Amino acid sequence: MKKITRILSGFCAAALMTSSLAGCQTKNASSDVKTSGKEIPTLTVWTIGNQPKNLDEGLAAMNDYTAKKIGVKINLKVAGWGDWETKMNQIINTSEYFDFMFSDNTKYAQQVSQGALAEITDEDLKAVPGLTKLIPEDVWSGAKIKGKLYAIPAYKDSAQTEYWIWDEAIVKKYHIDTKNAITLKQLDPILREIKKGEGAKNKNFYPFIVDFDGVKGMLMNYDDMTLGLPTIGVRVDDPERKVVSVLEQPEVMEDLSILHSWMEDGIMNKDAAICTELPRYRTVFSTQAYPGLEKSFAINMDISDGNTVMEKMAGPVYTNSTIQGSLQVISKQSKYKAECLKYLELLNTDRTLRDMWSYGKEGVNFNYVDKEKGVVKRVIGMDWGLPGYAQGTSATRSVDEGVPTDQWEQIKKLNEAAEKSVILGFTFDREPVRNEVQNVRAVWDKYKNNVKTGAKDPHEIVPQVIQEMKAAGMDKIIAEAQKQIDEQFKK
Repeated sequence: MKKITRILSGFCAAALMTSSLAGCQTKNASSDVKTSGKEIPTLTVWTIGNQPKNLDEGLAAMNDYTAKKIGVKINLKVAGWGDWETKMNQIINTSEYFDFMFSDNTKYAQQVSQGALAEITDEDLKAVPGLTKLIPEDVWSGAKIKGKLYAIPAYKDSAQTEYWIWDEAIVKKYHIDTKNAITLKQLDPILREIKKGEGAKNKNFYPFIVDFDGVKGMLMNYDDMTLGLPTIGVRVDDPERKVVSVLEQPEVMEDLSILHSWMEDGIMNKDAAICTELPRYRTVFSTQAYPGLEKSFAINMDISDGNTVMEKMAGPVYTNSTIQGSLQVISKQSKYKAECLKYLELLNTDRTLRDMWSYGKEGVNFNYVDKEKGVVKRVIGMDWGLPGYAQGTSATRSVDEGVPTDQWEQIKKLNEAAEKSVILGFTFDREPVRNEVQNVRAVWDKYKNNVKTGAKDPHEIVPQVIQEMKAAGMDKIIAEAQKQIDEQFKK
């Protein structure tokens, strides 16, 4: 995540529709099943997303396929968007058995420090040449912690680019110049006009709807050093590489003030701070994405007879956190490390399996328009609900009908054109401030929903948050991070 989709990478904006925590209900440990006289391991796997209506049916098709291809099956469990963080913490803290799971920059380093993950060595990778051939060295390097690898990174839009996604019908109706509707300040009069027009017919209409995570990409100009703590960071283009308290930066406070005004004036949903289930349709939202997804977003929004307009909000930017935005990590307890790697190799290199994970069961959730070229059409009302960004590479996956078939090439160009953070490659050794990081994160967790959504007046709540974070050790974290950055970059 992080995330962070969540198609997003963060692809939360296209799929945040439920907070249910569900999955195939089986015992916590992996089990073996016998097929044709052979014992086929069944891996316990956790992912993030919305619970598919026909998960059992789709999973059965996956398992029939992988059992024949590599002799491995999975028991796939799904943690809803609103429950994922809590559930993953519970699994790690209680040593609940799993084989591999989705992780991201908000959890990865912490899971490593807790000793929960298996190290993936060069020797391990020799057994899965498909992965090493697919994923560039820079991406492997960005997934390492203190020079060691504990995850298989998804090779996708690894450089973060945030977009505004508009309903094209609204853009045309209100004559919106989307190229000049990038900042929240620019959006303000536009959303107020839409509220006045559409709200005349529906008093409960909100032109801007967000969940508890607020506006995706609002803080992406700051590299969080993979702390998973967006309140401390280095501006990605700051040649001085100064570590700062992000919430205290003038442009951040201005955006938070605008969000609060939207909350107060009915431009934004009043329940944003506690919202975990977003409606499929929204007038406009922000999300991590890449070119050519207009039709995919329209499908996700249930716009069957129209399209969306995508306008770049920020990026592309390369940081360690963006590279770590989608990872598959193997449990140190797993009895099937080699099988996990073999499965992940197939998932990333085999289009049939990649499409099953991303779209569901062929003939039920989607159909191939052109299998050879990799084009699918999803069945309206049978949305699979599992975000593609959290599964593996974008290089192998088929595209929706109407999406350019050279989409992957466009993603690669975005990655190649990305601005690199001034501290790209820096790994923050948090050991000297481990307790402070935990304590400051606890403070942020207490207030973050109200801050990020504008539910509370930032001029009142931010000073309170800063005061408590300082008491928890924020200044010590900043000083330690600055010391380490200076040592690495100013020799």
